[in-house]
Amino acid sequence: MDEPVSIQSFTWSHIGSFLSLRRQLARESIHVAMNDREHVEALPWVLARMVVHRKRTRIFLAADQGRFIGYATLLFPRFQKFRGNAYLATVSVQKSYRNRGIGTQLMHSVEQCARDRRARRLELEVFSRNEAALCLYRKLGFVEEGRRRQAVENVDGLDDIVFMAKMLV
Repeated sequence: MDEPVSIQSFTWSHIGSFLSLRRQLARESIHVAMNDREHVEALPWVLARMVVHRKRTRIFLAADQGRFIGYATLLFPRFQKFRGNAYLATVSVQKSYRNRGIGTQLMHSVEQCARDRRARRLELEVFSRNEAALCLYRKLGFVEEGRRRQAVENVDGLDDIVFMAKMLV
């Protein structure tokens, strides 16, 4: 019997595998802001950004038998006025592992972390054509709060950005 996928918090020992996973997922998905050619960042820049924002950023990794297959990035605000908010920057799973509940597992970890940090709301943005993600977020209790119409130009035309949030308290 297969071991279930595990969710773990990012540590610095994961940096190489994490960066490889990010590049692979950028190639696989049309629902991320940057394409794989734009996603190339110099390693020193990535590391510097991660060090500077380490207190405000949490990364969760989905692993199948020790191999990373997905991740979620949660950001906490820098300014006191927004301290009750948490922002889901990314959730992505390799194509061959989708529709197996891994995104849901990652989202549960994200939400628990936000609750542990006493966030009152969890916010995200999603492309309107990403129906699988919209379905997941609605299932988990997120509601649409607004749209930026025709804000994204994909290979298949213009797309809206949907703003969603879930109240945690």
